[in-house]
Amino acid sequence: MVSIIAISITRKLGLNILILSGDLILIFTFVVLGAIAHKYIDFMQIVIRNFISFGLSWMLIAGSLVAFPSSNLLTIKKILLFIPLMIVFSSLVAIFVRALIFGTEFIWTFYLVAIGVQILMIVIWRLLFLYICKYSI
Repeated sequence: MVSIIAISITRKLGLNILILSGDLILIFTFVVLGAIAHKYIDFMQIVIRNFISFGLSWMLIAGSLVAFPSSNLLTIKKILLFIPLMIVFSSLVAIFVRALIFGTEFIWTFYLVAIGVQILMIVIWRLLFLYICKYSI
C-alpha cells in the first residue's frame, strides 16, 4: 500500500516537473524569438530581463494557484479555462515586475502580444501533453 502511494506521488511530481519544464522552455523560446525579431543590440540583457520576469511570475503565480497540480492538467476543459487565465494574470504581473525592477515602460502592445503568443504556445503544449498521456498509458 505504501509503495503504491509513493509511486503515485512520484508520478505526479514527475508530471508537474515535466509540465513546468515545458512551460519554461516555451516562455524562454518566446523571449528569444522576440529579441531576434526586434533585432535588439544587447540580446542577452533583453533575454535575461524578460525571461526572469515572465518565467518567475509564471512559476510563482500560476504554479501556486492551478496550473501545475496534476488534477488540473488532465482535462481539456481545465486546460482551456485555467491556462489562459493564469497567463493573463502572470503576464500582467511580469510586465509590472519588469517595469519596476528593470525600469522599462509599460507598453500595451507588448503585453497583448506576450499574452496571445504565450497562451497559444502553452495551451498547445498542454493539449499535446494531455494527448500523449491519455494514449500512452
